[in-house]
Amino acid sequence: MRQNTKFRRLGRDAWIDTLFPRDPILPAIRGAFVLTDVTVVHADRPDEEHVDVLVSQANIKRITPTGMADLPPGATVFERARGSFVSSALTDIFLLQTLRHGITVVRDAGDPDGTATPAALASIASGALPGPEIHYASASRTPRQRARRTRSCYEDPAQAPGMIKRLQFLGATSVKSYENLDLPRIAFARRALS
Repeated sequence: MRQNTKFRRLGRDAWIDTLFPRDPILPAIRGAFVLTDVTVVHADRPDEEHVDVLVSQANIKRITPTGMADLPPGATVFERARGSFVSSALTDIFLLQTLRHGITVVRDAGDPDGTATPAALASIASGALPGPEIHYASASRTPRQRARRTRSCYEDPAQAPGMIKRLQFLGATSVKSYENLDLPRIAFARRALS
């Protein structure tokens, strides 16, 4: 709980700076690697079949037709990936399980008490555990305040700019809205994001 309080007080970026490096609990691949002859599945456009995916410094650097990648020296080539599917996913945060199944980017689907996301971020940022890139919404917005730390009250459209600013301070990359938000409140929230 103390970690979550510090996270909310300092904001994501300043809080990350307070984390100290840790020896990894489990080893992770740090160098460049290539997933060969895979299909990259996209939600918003056609799949890319028979491609090589070059990953370096924990980021996808290039997607090229199979056999066309210009590999950096020392890159590991995963031939066993041949014929597999590569995709981002909507999932709860289970750090090692997501990586085990090849998922490297997640969007949180909820945090029951507001402590799971900061704990996961701390494990990854400190190097204690390997984990996916985490995109999260922080607290959900609802017109009626509930007795839950993961919801906050959004009654008046004039609250939108402050609400969005607070979410950005916490590092949120999306807004999670819940039941009974009317169109004016949604419209004001969208305007505040622009």
